Amino acid sequence: MMSYDQEILHILLEAGDNGLSVRKITQHLYNRNNTFFERADFDELHRIVAKTLIRKVKDPNSAVRRTGKRGVYCVRKDQYFEERSLFDDIGIKD
Repeated sequence: MMSYDQEILHILLEAGDNGLSVRKITQHLYNRNNTFFERADFDELHRIVAKTLIRKVKDPNSAVRRTGKRGVYCVRKDQYFEERSLFDDIGIKD
């Protein structure tokens, strides 16, 4: 199972250059992690997504960046693929 960080990156990568709002990212993550037997708390997941994105944006080497709109984030694809190749080199897979 992927961590929330990895899932957020995948969701943003699928979203393309326009990015997604925190709420939409949370909705996608909620839908991916909800099962018949385990229910995720949407509000708690929203807090986790918001904190994760804020933390990632503050890192200058992060693959996540803000767009021109408030609360909308996207992936810097060049940085994403650089991080991805680094993880592949040290043996970390999705």
